[in-house]
Amino acid sequence: MDPSSSTLAELYHENSKQRRYDRGFGWRVAAVGNSPAFQRLTRRPGKRYGGAREIALPRPEPLDARLHEAIAARRSARRFSEESLTLPEVASLLLMSAGLPDEPGGSGRTTFRAAPSAGGLHPTEIYLVVRAVDGLAPGVYHYRANDHVLETLLLDPAASRRLADASSYPEKLESAAVTLVLTAVFGRTVLKYGERAYRFVVLEIGHVAQNVLLVAAALGCGAIPIGGFVDDEVHAILDVDGVDEASFYLLPVGRVGPGDPPEWREGQDAVAAVMARLWAAGPGPSGEDAATPG
Repeated sequence: MDPSSSTLAELYHENSKQRRYDRGFGWRVAAVGNSPAFQRLTRRPGKRYGGAREIALPRPEPLDARLHEAIAARRSARRFSEESLTLPEVASLLLMSAGLPDEPGGSGRTTFRAAPSAGGLHPTEIYLVVRAVDGLAPGVYHYRANDHVLETLLLDPAASRRLADASSYPEKLESAAVTLVLTAVFGRTVLKYGERAYRFVVLEIGHVAQNVLLVAAALGCGAIPIGGFVDDEVHAILDVDGVDEASFYLLPVGRVGPGDPPEWREGQDAVAAVMARLWAAGPGPSGEDAATPG
């Protein structure tokens, strides 16, 4: 491979490959994994906002839908009804997607969460940007999975509108009851896995996101995963630096009204709307104004 002609993605993929005789990688994983200090440090990974007002979440009832029913019902919701969600529904979304289904607020031992994680290091964090949830004021919250509580970061009715404006699909976020923002704290995984850590982080984000989509379907709600957003604007809303911790996914969730158009038609309309916005966005990468498509 000629590095001068390769994309950044190709270079990363090549340099993060695991090779059979890569003793350095194997030594690092073994040494770090067997370190008592590392094990103490990573026993219950997760952020904690000292001084933030905590909101205890209810222990949700078991979901009625069977797994195959939730998988069959999962569709990307492209329009929400603007109705509120309940706090128990939000608690189910969080606990069954990335929380500790068997032991919320358990003892100090290693935790077993709803989504798999390389080395049990759980770099994923979940933030909620709330528009309409019964019992929660509009604003920004952090889910502390170890204790199944929300931490109040910002009470601001305009937060959901700001997040919608930062996305490629504002019309979807602005009507959702809540948007879950999945971020990753890279250092938790990099310490053990080095260059390969980024692969593991992206895989884990996908595991958590799929859980959210299936739990939403089981609750009779709609959801859609969105990877298109202005990174730094989302980071500013969450007050994260975008370097040590960065956003990966937006997951708006809400109720879906009856008689919605077929998904494929809504998808075509959404793509057309995004392209129109991009064409009208002003200067392109080279500095010239973007031309209007003919």
